[in-house]
Amino acid sequence: MSASRARETREQRIDLAHDIARQFFRDLHGTQVFLHLLRARRAGDRRADPRVLDTPRERELCTQRIGTRAVTQANRRLDALGAVAWLARRADVDARRIGLMGWSNGGSTVLAATNQRQRDVAQAAVQPAFAVAFYPGCEGELKRGYQTGARLLMLVGEADDWTPAAPCHELARRAVGVKPEIEGYPGAYHGFDSNAPVRLRNDVPNGVNPGQGVHVGGDAQARQRSRDTLLRFLARQ
Repeated sequence: MSASRARETREQRIDLAHDIARQFFRDLHGTQVFLHLLRARRAGDRRADPRVLDTPRERELCTQRIGTRAVTQANRRLDALGAVAWLARRADVDARRIGLMGWSNGGSTVLAATNQRQRDVAQAAVQPAFAVAFYPGCEGELKRGYQTGARLLMLVGEADDWTPAAPCHELARRAVGVKPEIEGYPGAYHGFDSNAPVRLRNDVPNGVNPGQGVHVGGDAQARQRSRDTLLRFLARQ
């Protein structure tokens, strides 16, 4: 895949994330719920909503083999917990209504940062009240065992061959504490919430079939359904 095509796809996903955040805050007329969008940010991008925090150092994670990454899931989990703690100290934030939202590896971070079987999560003075994970990798927290007090929504593509849906369904089934909600979209791949066409990414070494690439691309029906489900979920928080 060309560098220009990769940049275009990242920008489309960034635009969607910002659109969701802006729409959410507009629909709730300023209700104080803060979203931490855990996904890559293009260098020099000034379009982010000022209420959205980011972790720009993840930029190349998707093309790094699992187990070789300098930025680990533990790093990202602590980043997320640090953001929650920072927000909770602000006078203009209701600490009881802080949420996390992430895509792909960011979605995996959402799961890790809400799993009370992680010691640092269990010991955190303030924990997220709710969380949303778009097509997360669920295997790690499924193996650890998932226990949470946060209201969690997972949105997954049933045809995803990068972060498969089956472990997420199993995590939801086995979870202890507040039971997660999960919605799957038949035939939808990783990145179903974008407008980009489905394509094979050979630069990704992980996935269901390591070394054979993964499929990424939008699905119009899944995109609309996930957006509607997300906004309904957030309106209940």
